[in-house]
Amino acid sequence: MGYRATMTSDKIDLPARRLGLGEPGDAELTRSIAVEAPVSVEVGGIAYAVMMATPADMEDYAVGFALGEGLIETPDQIGRVDVDAIEGGWALRIWLPPERNAIALDRARKRVSASSCGLCGMENIEEVLRPLPAVTARIATDRSALAAALAALGEHQPLGRATGAVHAAAFCSPGGEIRLVREDVGRHNALDKLIGALARARIDPRAGFILLSARGSD
Repeated sequence: MGYRATMTSDKIDLPARRLGLGEPGDAELTRSIAVEAPVSVEVGGIAYAVMMATPADMEDYAVGFALGEGLIETPDQIGRVDVDAIEGGWALRIWLPPERNAIALDRARKRVSASSCGLCGMENIEEVLRPLPAVTARIATDRSALAAALAALGEHQPLGRATGAVHAAAFCSPGGEIRLVREDVGRHNALDKLIGALARARIDPRAGFILLSARGSD
């Protein structure tokens, strides 16, 4: 899999002034703000989705997004990922082989014809409620491991420490050691980035657990 990426940015530094509510006023400050930008996801040259995301670790995001959407089964099925700055945001272009492009095209056609229900690409309620694959992985862990990972999460969040305004998804060993973390303004995006990073690093997710800084959806 090849990659061609332009420089991305996860935060910007802005001048600010303290108002003096409980502290001396008029102090000149610099505040770091997390970037949240439109990211146009294209698959095989087809406009697939537009997401609001932090434009960092975009190759990981591309792999995780494609895996989560069921467009690929392994990262090796991605031919190339291009990340480019465009007017108003970023373009994330994922290039797949023909048989995988057909899946993306079919999904994109369904999305165009669907009403705006917030469940992208789904044709009906039955598809939304379809059975998911059973979770077969079992690891030996305990509450102390979960607590240790949670306590250490902040040390692995450079963007979170700088801005105080992003989510994190961490992959942890059964003993609670944090092995990999990805950050984003969106909790779903952070998880997609982590999934992609795990796949690219050939780390088996069944060998540990995932810790999120935000709630997990049902």
